[in-house]
Amino acid sequence: MEGSAQIIGFLLDRDFMKSVEVEGSTLMSGMAQARRPSGPWLVMGAVVGTTLLGQGFLAVIPDPAAGTKPFWFEAALTFGFAVQLLLLLAWVRYREQRPLASLGLATHGAGQLFLRGAGIAVAFSTIIVLLNVMTGHAELTDFSGAALLPVAILLMGFMVQASTEEIMTRGYIMQGIAWKKGIVVAMVVQTVVFTALHLGNKNINPMAVLNLVLVSVFLGYWALAENGLWGVCAFHAVWNWSQGSLWGSPVSGMYGGTSLFRMVPDPTTGALLSGGSYGLEASVLVTVVLSGGIVVAYRAYRRRTAA
Repeated sequence: MEGSAQIIGFLLDRDFMKSVEVEGSTLMSGMAQARRPSGPWLVMGAVVGTTLLGQGFLAVIPDPAAGTKPFWFEAALTFGFAVQLLLLLAWVRYREQRPLASLGLATHGAGQLFLRGAGIAVAFSTIIVLLNVMTGHAELTDFSGAALLPVAILLMGFMVQASTEEIMTRGYIMQGIAWKKGIVVAMVVQTVVFTALHLGNKNINPMAVLNLVLVSVFLGYWALAENGLWGVCAFHAVWNWSQGSLWGSPVSGMYGGTSLFRMVPDPTTGALLSGGSYGLEASVLVTVVLSGGIVVAYRAYRRRTAA
């Protein structure tokens, strides 16, 4: 793990997750800015309520067969996440009466943090795909130039989906729980919620569940180290997009059918490195990368709090 952390530290530069100070604002002080702050139980109620209202209609939509995600299904998912996000933002602004920037969305340094998060995601997925190809666990089909426009459109959908999940978990839930119970409890709760939200994914397996836990901890400490959500929103969105739309691997058990390349696992080598039908998120390579990422993110968080 130490070696993995050193590699990740090299990829992310010495200044990886250096805190961007925003005057009078830290990620975990967000709820304290509310005129009508929500306690932990009300926070969880708001999360459940906005999720059901935003995505409840998906329960009546036919589930795509064979793990595919046609464009209409992608559009429905994006719409559901967009509604959920708007409802949560309305709750924060009008019920709790605090600025939306207090969720970890202060704009100072946002562009730099966003680009860095996106770059890290592409680097991670590229390394994992190339390791699979070089070791014979998968092959890449030819580049498809016709997919460029659809892939660009899909990126916007992933931005909505991933940002909703990050604002809800690494932002709102962590703020609401940490305000009363402390950061450790907040980290545990957001990890449980994020993992639980993905347990219904197709072809999920124990390795995928382990990686869901690890990515929750990784992104949680990353958000704390950066004192905001721009980096983790970008990483989450581009990580999902690069798996499915760039490399053509299933994302959380479903393949979208539109990608620049197509990663095809070799069925004779097992799914340990490729993740098999679930996709890269069930790969042991992701386990190693995320474990190293947690070390780097936690150290960065401790440096910021010790300063």
